Parts: sequence; C-alpha cells; structure tokens
Amino acid sequence: MERILNNFIAGFKRKFNLLLFDKQLPMGIKTPIKHILVINWNGKIGDAIVSSFFYREIKKVSGITISVVTTVQLKSLYSDHYSVDNVFVVSNNPGYLELFRISRKLQDVDTIIPLMGILNMKSLFFISKLNPTNLFSLDESLGLSNIQMPQNMYIHDIYSFILKQLGAENIDDSYIVPVSYTNNKNFEIAFNPFGSRVDKSLSIDKSVRILNLIIDEFQDLNVGILSSNETFKTAQKIARKVDNKNIQVIKNISSFYDAINIISCSVILISVDTSLVHVAVGLNKKLIAIYYKPKNLFNPWLPKKSKNTQLILSEGVEKYTEKDMNNFNNYEVIIKINEFYK
Repeated sequence: MERILNNFIAGFKRKFNLLLFDKQLPMGIKTPIKHILVINWNGKIGDAIVSSFFYREIKKVSGITISVVTTVQLKSLYSDHYSVDNVFVVSNNPGYLELFRISRKLQDVDTIIPLMGILNMKSLFFISKLNPTNLFSLDESLGLSNIQMPQNMYIHDIYSFILKQLGAENIDDSYIVPVSYTNNKNFEIAFNPFGSRVDKSLSIDKSVRILNLIIDEFQDLNVGILSSNETFKTAQKIARKVDNKNIQVIKNISSFYDAINIISCSVILISVDTSLVHVAVGLNKKLIAIYYKPKNLFNPWLPKKSKNTQLILSEGVEKYTEKDMNNFNNYEVIIKINEFYK
C-alpha cells in the first residue's frame, strides 16, 4: 500500500512539473547553434570523465561557446583540463533562487545537455528560465526534448551522437583524465571495494574473500586497497582480516585526483565504483569492473568495450527488488586476472 501511495505521489508531482515548466518544441535540431550549456550540478566526476572528449571535439566545430554549471569540486576539471569557456559554480544542493541567479547570466544559451536521465523539478525550472531551442535529453516524456536520442546506447556513445548532430567529424572519443604522475608506489593491483553508498559497495567479508583468493593464486602480486577519508578505517579492517604483507591500504588519498594518480601507477584496477572504472578506461589500464545487474534492463553506464576491460555482474536479490553488489562468484575475479596474464 505504501509503495502504491508513493508511486501515485511521484506521478502527480511529475505531471505537475510538466504542466508548470514543459513546452512542446518542434522536433529536430534547430540551427545555428552558438552557445551550449552542460548541466552537471550533481558533481559526479564519473559523468565528467565519460563526457570529457565532448569538450575537446566540440572545439573543432567553429563558432560554438561551451558553458558548464557544476560544483566547486569540479570547477578546475572543466576550466583547466577541459578548456570550457565558462564555468558557473553552484552549491551541492542548489535552491531555486540560486538557479534563477545563474540563469540570469546565461540568457544567450540556445542548446542544453543535462548529464542526467529523468529531469526533476529544479532542472525543469532552470531550463525553462533559459528557454533553449534545443534540448539533448534522455527524458523522452518532455516536449522540450526535441532531438530524438537513440535507445540502448552507452553514455559515451551518446556523446558521440550529440557531437555528430552538432557537425563534428572524425571524432576521437578517448577520455581526458588529469594525471599529475607523482611518485606513487606501484601496485600490480589497485583494489577498490567502495562505491558512493554502502549498497553500491562490496561488504567487508566479500572483500576479504576476494583478496585471500588473489594472494593464494598470485603470491608475488602486491595489492593496494583504495579508499577515501570516509572509508579508510573500513579499508584498514579489511587489510587486518587478510593479514598478508602483500595487501596494503594505500595512504594519503585525500582527493579524487590522488586516486587517479594511484590508478595510473597500477597494472590492474578492480573496482565497483563507476567513476574509477571510467578513469581506468581513459588511462587504458587493465580493468575488472564489478557492476550491479538490474535484471534485464539496459545499463548505459557500462564501460567502453576494450581488450583491457573485463566485466563482472552482480545479480540482484528478491527478484531484483534490492541491490546486492556481492552476489557473484569470487573465482570470477581470479579468472579475469588470469585473462590479463595469458
């Protein structure tokens, strides 16, 4: 009953949002395009990495200005590494007044690309204030979404599609990954069991079992456990349970850029975190990516196919009503590592 009520409320809110802020645009891209805005105020660096080649390639199309709305954590990534023309910073959870003020600085935007799926009320409010003539959105229920986006296409391919619509040719879809190449210790394997939430992470017991299998099978390989300030103590607990000199918790990882540098000095990355997965792809590293399998639904965030990329899918539980990142055979990891050493 509660689920039915929640679905009803969500459906009502959605219809109300569309009534307030949606409008029907004529189908098909409208030219000329002079100013494109990319929205990434969720601050997801994985989204930024996957779309990074877009900024390089769009520069090859003359006469287009690129702006981005993002968080302070990603400002330097867009301005210093992606050479975006204008970066507008908002708080991590921007309010309507803040978005309105930003919109007043962006009155000449004609094309918007939101890095998200179904657009919520804040997104629709913001876009309505800009009144674009083109909206590249995966939200098909919007009349504003006037460009028909392909179905069942990976995110990096979607950006190639958008570039082609904008007139780009001979597209190089390699990612831009900022690496400082500091003097990090080299690890054969960088192991990251942590996602952005607990339900997106491996459990301590699962991590211990996998690491024990790795050191039993590959006794000469050294493994570094990646963690953040928030997960460092959990990483230490995992290492203590394994209790092997070849397993170490990597210290002094205080930012995402530190993690990038560690991956750049490693041979193989094993990760459940999609942001680090896309970093490894961009660095052309050997990669074992562990993803949740959402029943038979298509997952557009899977990494690009490559001879260096191996994929493990974790099955859901209770008919996929609950996410479980631990529901796969531990020996799959060993099999995938062996594939790299054939």
